[in-house]
This record gives sequence, C-alpha cells and structure tokens, in this order.
Amino acid sequence: MENLILYKMRVSILWLLAILGFFGYTLFAADEVPSNFSNLSLVANQEVAAVSIVLMVFAFLSVTLQGKTNRLTNIIAGAILFIGTLVAFIDGVTVNLYGIYNLMMGVVVISMFLVILFAYRMPK
Repeated sequence: MENLILYKMRVSILWLLAILGFFGYTLFAADEVPSNFSNLSLVANQEVAAVSIVLMVFAFLSVTLQGKTNRLTNIIAGAILFIGTLVAFIDGVTVNLYGIYNLMMGVVVISMFLVILFAYRMPK
C-alpha cells in the first residue's frame, strides 16, 4: 500500500510540473512571438484555459483514484496529452528554434512521458 502511495505522489507531482511548464510556455510564447499568435499553437486564451483545466483535473484524479483505475487513467490521459504536447513542441520548434518557450514545452513533454512511465510501473 505504501508503494502505491509513493507512485501516486510521484505522478501527481509530475502533473503539477506539467501545469507549471505549460504556464511557462504560454508566458514566454506571448513575450517572444509577435502579437498575432496564428503561427504558434496553444497560446489563445480559450486553449490555455482548456488545457490548464484538463491538467488540473488529472492531477487531482491521480491523487484521489484508487489502484487499477488510477493506473489506467494516468496511462491513457498521459499518452493523449503526450501526443498533443509533442505536436505543440514540434510546432514551436518550427516557428522559432531558439525560443525559450520550446524549453518549457519540452518540460511538459518529458513530464507526460514520465507520467506514462510511472503509471505503467505502478503496482496493480
């Protein structure tokens, strides 16, 4: 039981790290990209709010759900968000290779990969 609690804490911390990385991405992208954000994904206010709420919900669920449901939810949600953030990361690199916002989205991509990895290793 204690091992499961340790995995749940690790996964929830990774979700919180993804939230911070995403907020950093939007903050730095707004500063570095010209006023029209049409050439960079995930910087419109509606998109930022939607992705932030999704990340917060899964951070909460990773703490509250039990056992197999927690493991399965984190694997599925982590995989979906990993693909989405990887696409946003590739989009950011094509807009500006040296933008600091690419580093922030890289943190989110790595966090999502680690969520999948830790959820997969979570005891059944």
